[in-house]
Amino acid sequence: FHLAVKLREFWTHPESLETFWGSGDQPPLKDNMISFFRFWNSLILHPRHFFSHQFNKEKSPYLLLVILVFGISGVIDRMDKRFIQYDRRGELDRLESVNHWLDYWAIAIAAGALSGIIFYHLGGWFYNLRVRWSQGNTDLATSRFIYLYSSFIAAFPTVLGAIGLTFSSPAPYVPNAEETISEWMTFFLLMGLLYYSVYVSYVGVTTLLNPHKWRARIWFLILPMALYSVALVLAFVALAVGVLGG
Repeated sequence: FHLAVKLREFWTHPESLETFWGSGDQPPLKDNMISFFRFWNSLILHPRHFFSHQFNKEKSPYLLLVILVFGISGVIDRMDKRFIQYDRRGELDRLESVNHWLDYWAIAIAAGALSGIIFYHLGGWFYNLRVRWSQGNTDLATSRFIYLYSSFIAAFPTVLGAIGLTFSSPAPYVPNAEETISEWMTFFLLMGLLYYSVYVSYVGVTTLLNPHKWRARIWFLILPMALYSVALVLAFVALAVGVLGG
């Protein structure tokens, strides 16, 4: 019964989710005083405090690092998908030159730096467009920051996972390798963080840009979560088809 009440409260007031972690009231911090741990803790557990107290257009915390990690995670995701596609077609040998950790990370960092900057600008532009559709106060710079920092929530653990795999796997992609329990746990953790990043995005936009309540819920909660859910189902279907076909 208590859980049902909490779920109903979240549906009518999504920002109430922060009460699960305790109070978000923390003393404001100057940017140069924020350790990375406190930055991460505030972004994850107290996003409303993060956007209302630690947001600064001129000098937001760890901006360049967040852009780089965001870009690297996207490149890692695309490279891993490419490995799987080529393996299913029996053409994995065509990617042999990049299936070594040194080359893998060189590409991930170089391409990630470029793609991070590109997606920061283009993704932020589309985010600002959604703010306009939500009848909020459009601000391109603010929209880019909200988009970037909310995306960092899933991007950072993705990169950490790849770093850990570097020390435990002989190559970035090992064909016919059996999935372990820890790998499945990591997968579902990342999925959970991906959905949670949608919530943090919603908190950011409602804290800083004052959109219409229900329009914001549609554009920044319902539709993104629906799209992620459809993509997740399609990924499982493709995986099942590949297993049965193999």
